[in-house]
Amino acid sequence: MTTLMKPKSRLFFIDNLKALLITLVIIHHVGQAYGATGGSWPISNPERVPALRFLFTLDRSFFMSLFFMLAGYFVPISVDRKGMWKYIKDRLIRLGVPMVFFLVVLYPILGYFLHAHYLGEPIKFWSYYWHLYWNVGIKPLMQAANLGPLWFISLLLVLSIGYVLLHPFTSHLRKLNDYLRARSLNQILLSTIFIIIPLTFIVRLRFPIDQWLNYIIFMVAPADLPRDMAFFILGIIAYRQNLLATTTRKQGYSWLAVGVLLGVFYILFSCYERFFFGGGFSFNALRYDIWETVYCMGMCMGLIVLFREVFNWSNAFWGMLAEDAFAVYLFHFPIVIMVQYFFVTLNIGPLSKFFMVSLIAVPLTFFMCHWIRKIPGMKRII
Repeated sequence: MTTLMKPKSRLFFIDNLKALLITLVIIHHVGQAYGATGGSWPISNPERVPALRFLFTLDRSFFMSLFFMLAGYFVPISVDRKGMWKYIKDRLIRLGVPMVFFLVVLYPILGYFLHAHYLGEPIKFWSYYWHLYWNVGIKPLMQAANLGPLWFISLLLVLSIGYVLLHPFTSHLRKLNDYLRARSLNQILLSTIFIIIPLTFIVRLRFPIDQWLNYIIFMVAPADLPRDMAFFILGIIAYRQNLLATTTRKQGYSWLAVGVLLGVFYILFSCYERFFFGGGFSFNALRYDIWETVYCMGMCMGLIVLFREVFNWSNAFWGMLAEDAFAVYLFHFPIVIMVQYFFVTLNIGPLSKFFMVSLIAVPLTFFMCHWIRKIPGMKRII
């Protein structure tokens, strides 16, 4: 029999799941330089590993949505405990300050370094900073000012503040809460799936996968927005309905089996050129959106229950990884870029570079972030 998970108790399985997810994020971004990806990346290896497209698709189809779901789960806990305005102040410090620092300070330095070394143009830093980074001009390697991987932080900040602004009206949703409480887990999850699929299909008619909208302090990929927002809301529902505790082992493992089988299905059938194709008004596009949404739900619910049942424990090492996870997400991008840079001239194959850079970048990022957080005042922010 499952028991209610108290907000004040430490959910070790979520800590451990976050550590796994941030490791996947690092490896995913390492692969950007060496695999067949549709996105852009500052480091580009001339030879590519076509098989890495499986990693990109299987990763991107669920792991950021799972991040949003876990984040959504803790939002009502924090708002209920801190109150609206203290929560907003905390979010602006913890999410807003890093965004500004990376956008105004760290990313321009990284961009200048790459611009100078790759294009070899004799340009002073301040000239690059004002004329190339912030304004339209000669296209720098990192393009114009943007948040890069911190798009997640910006969208999370918007969604969190949105919840706070709607919080005074949630008392009027008591009937909805009662309605959801009377529904089974599968009814809630399937309803979420049936909402995401048509919205995703419609949005991707205009915005294909990997097309980004950059508003400097806010960056979003519209193609994934319906799914990510839905899973953020699902996280809130999971807290209000106590789904993380009441979902049975059988239910969780069943959803995990669905996710794994759909992942295998993708690998087997993606060799057919247009069997999996996102975007556009076609049955192929709809089929891809259906696959992606159901796969995402299976992996998210399945991994949550798997970690709850098997990895709901901690020790000094895993506790340290959990505490450093947010800092790792913030700093992994420049660290991965620098490790990739040192492998540019190394005369080995792209697959070997992918594995070697991954093996170096993952522990190096955790190590550096652990010590960065020891700087006085840093733990208040990250």
